Amino acid sequence: MDSEKFPPSTESNTTTAHVSVLLMGTLQSALLACLPLLIASTPMTTSLWSWLIGGGLLGFVFCGPIWGKLTDRYTPARTLTWTFAGLTTSHLLLLAAVTIAIIKPTAFWPILGGLILSRLVYSLFASGLFGAAQASVITPYLNNTRSHLARLNAANQAGRLLGPLLVALCAWYHALLSLYLLGVICILVSWSLLYRTHYLYRTNERSRMNSPCQAKDLALETDSEQQLSGNTNKQHNVNNERIDWRKMLPELSMALCLTFFLGTIQFVLGPYLQHQYGLSPEEATQQLSLMLAMSALSMVVTALVLIPKLQDHAKSYLIMMLLTVCVGSILLGSSDSIAILLTGLILACVGVALITPYYGQQLRDRWPLRQGLIGGILTSAHTIGYGVGTLAGGLLFQYFPDYALRISMLLGPTILVLTLWQCSKNSISPLPEARQKQYTIANVNDCDLN
Repeated sequence: MDSEKFPPSTESNTTTAHVSVLLMGTLQSALLACLPLLIASTPMTTSLWSWLIGGGLLGFVFCGPIWGKLTDRYTPARTLTWTFAGLTTSHLLLLAAVTIAIIKPTAFWPILGGLILSRLVYSLFASGLFGAAQASVITPYLNNTRSHLARLNAANQAGRLLGPLLVALCAWYHALLSLYLLGVICILVSWSLLYRTHYLYRTNERSRMNSPCQAKDLALETDSEQQLSGNTNKQHNVNNERIDWRKMLPELSMALCLTFFLGTIQFVLGPYLQHQYGLSPEEATQQLSLMLAMSALSMVVTALVLIPKLQDHAKSYLIMMLLTVCVGSILLGSSDSIAILLTGLILACVGVALITPYYGQQLRDRWPLRQGLIGGILTSAHTIGYGVGTLAGGLLFQYFPDYALRISMLLGPTILVLTLWQCSKNSISPLPEARQKQYTIANVNDCDLN
């Protein structure tokens, strides 16, 4: 990033957003990788764990849009600090419940109470973290929103790569040690974010009081940003004051269905490995860590390499997106070996990495001044799908353990139908791919070419 194009504070906010999203992804993936061991170490059943993980996420439905409005009203950096502090608190509560389970495994109610409280705090605060991070990296100083969203998604997937790797490294002693190490890291990062936000706030207050010229410069800069935003509003020709939910239905349906299948697959995968291939909880944890790490690596490579190459080629992007998710879901649902299962998971994850910025950018192009609210809405949609999918995965494994992954075969056809629906409402421009670089996204019938 060129510092001459935008202020250093914007670059600092972008770095903070990437670090926060990285740690959030690490926490989520480490928890999933430790799931077989957590089920074996606690008195809770697999179905109850699905309710704890999936049910706690349903609070995102209400909290996500609220955090989005707070992000639009206050600065994204401040909202990011609040949400990350809450994320750290929820993880510490999880560690307290795990510690009780290690010391006294028969203490069912204290363990269950600690886990429920942890998930409630997580749903309250973590629901706003990703939306605030997105608002931090999307400013009037930054162009090419797709690439910036892809980098932020790559940071999240890098965290999903680091989580399983950390679990695998700690498995030589005890895999749950990784959760305690992450707790220490989150405390340090949360403290630094709180100190940074407080320091910047006091510095800005002193500058405004002691330097009227700086206050005038700040006012001029704000006016220029508002003028730039106004020009962007005219260019996109959308109503930024209100969001028409009917225009969001194709993209929201894609987000819900995609995360539903992801939640089901990710929750079922660990117990399925243990049941289908006769692995111990420790072996299943190690195997699951390896598979999650490799799939996350494929998503990082897709976000950093494949998306920039395909972002100006609409048809190639759509073909690659649909091909990978369809083939991957078929292999994942019909596999009879761990190697085929891993191949299907990697291909499906590549498709997911292509789909997510595809529908996300379309919504942001239609309402460019409502980045926080769009982020909150998408967070709610993702969480509803993921939470319901996790619950469905627990029920599928409880009643049909041998066929729990067969549902993944529906992922490809579902995404194909929803993509056709979305393209029918927002037709792709017939312009040649070489000429599309001369046009903005808004000039092409509000359809994101990603």
